[in-house]
Amino acid sequence: MKRSSVVVRLFILTTLFLVIFVSIAFKLQLKSFEEYYFERKINDIDEKYFDFMALYESSHWNQTELEQNIQYFENQNDIKIAMIDNYYSIINERKYKIFILNNDGRVYEVQLNNVLTKFDYMKLDVHTGDRITVRGYIWGEQKKNISLMQMVLNDVMVFDVIEPRLNDRLKVDEVEGTVIRFNLPDQQDLIFGVDYTGIAGVVDYYYFTPKNGIKKDESFIYTEEDTGKKQIVKVFPSNRKGLKSIFIMTQQQPIIEATQALSDFSPILITGSLLLGAIFLFIFSKMISSPLIELEQKAQKMADFDFNEYIEIKHNDEIGGLSRSLNQLSYNLEKTIKELNDANEKLLDDLERDRKIENMRKEFIRNISHELKTPLGVIRAFTEGLQDGIVENDVDYYSGVILEEVTTIEALVKDMLELSKLQTGAYKLELETFKINVLIENVILKQTRFASEKGMSFTFERCEYDQVFGDYRKMERVVSNFVSNAVRYGQPDTRIEVKTSVSERRIRFTIQNECEPLSKEQLDRVWDKFYRADESRSKTLGGSGLGLSIVKEILDQHQAIYGVENTAKGVLFCFEMDKYGNSIV
Repeated sequence: MKRSSVVVRLFILTTLFLVIFVSIAFKLQLKSFEEYYFERKINDIDEKYFDFMALYESSHWNQTELEQNIQYFENQNDIKIAMIDNYYSIINERKYKIFILNNDGRVYEVQLNNVLTKFDYMKLDVHTGDRITVRGYIWGEQKKNISLMQMVLNDVMVFDVIEPRLNDRLKVDEVEGTVIRFNLPDQQDLIFGVDYTGIAGVVDYYYFTPKNGIKKDESFIYTEEDTGKKQIVKVFPSNRKGLKSIFIMTQQQPIIEATQALSDFSPILITGSLLLGAIFLFIFSKMISSPLIELEQKAQKMADFDFNEYIEIKHNDEIGGLSRSLNQLSYNLEKTIKELNDANEKLLDDLERDRKIENMRKEFIRNISHELKTPLGVIRAFTEGLQDGIVENDVDYYSGVILEEVTTIEALVKDMLELSKLQTGAYKLELETFKINVLIENVILKQTRFASEKGMSFTFERCEYDQVFGDYRKMERVVSNFVSNAVRYGQPDTRIEVKTSVSERRIRFTIQNECEPLSKEQLDRVWDKFYRADESRSKTLGGSGLGLSIVKEILDQHQAIYGVENTAKGVLFCFEMDKYGNSIV
């Protein structure tokens, strides 16, 4: 698009102001403009009348088509048309009627147009089969039309324009019978209005009032009583059967009042023009300065790092170009600052992650050093004793202790490697379908001898449906750890309760032993690496301190829910896995 200059705009606006000023002064000299305007509108009406008659006479419209085509012609030419019959009714007007069948089998039509108002129609509740009595004048060639003056529906007066004092003396026709059908305004008709207004009032004025202001060519100016609007009307008599005349009406622009006002205003025209010019220049200066002020405010907000508002581009000139560039600059700065903030946040996250990794590394080294310190010390001491030959008679004992400590170190390294594989994703689950109850029974069987040495026994409550999908070997490690811990830390001569149950779409495993409850800190840290609730007791009972950490990683990879809690008897461990298949239990 070609850009327009501020100078060009200033020139165009100033020129328009001068043109308007000269035009107003020139129009003050046109004393005969009203007559010219009226004659031109009448000539336009004549042309449209001949166009309409050529269309009408070449067509054979029914009533519906007549209404639709006249309405279309009116909208296209910005006029109103009324075709008047011999009874002074508008033919192309939509007819609202009630049809009555009297006791003699004769059908009458009650004419409602230009009688009922919009509010009368809204209150009118008529149905087929209602008893109706209508008073008015019967007219028409077949004497079947009734001009409505009173209407009684089901013994209720619903419309009455007869004064009470004339009710008995006024000689009007009366029809009594049954409503057989009716045509009333729909909702759209009521919205746009059905009152006695518009061209119907023009017809009444022309035929039933003195013809003041009507010219020889049957043209005149009609003033609406309610609104005061002026309409230019021309009447075209017709010799067609059933057609008395055709009215065409168009609005008159308020030229007469405008020219008269300007004529009266001429003594102070120059003073007014100067004031108008001063106001115009003030407005124009505001038009030029307002965008610049807005640009300055936006630039100040940008300096304060506020990029939430954009300048509305109203013109395509230099100011518009500057506004567009400033908006682009604001967008680029906001985007760059956001990217820097995101990079800083990512850097902080990386630093925090590195710090946690470093802390984990230090803690891991510290724990490993702590775990290896004792067995290595024992191995060193017993090996030196063997080398010095001070244990000639106890070689088997010393070598047995050394082998036991090596086994401890081997188990620790093995657990560390397994945990590392699980945490780094080096181990992939070997998924298969299996029955969890069978797995638990096998584990309990392996631990029975160890439990019996402490006088402990197992109870196992099985659920009916126990099929799951997972890594059998790893889940066996989980259950074995829970069962061995229950035996290892349980009180002698007690019972370990194992249970599987179904909860909605999941299978739940629980194991509970009888022992001292765990503290809140112990419950929170029981899954941590190398954590032992009781260091001295745990070392005596064995274990690397990694068992529950490995269990946690295995259950996480199976997307299982797990936990630990104190009970009235002791401590309960549990986990939940999804059932396999769609079996309903």
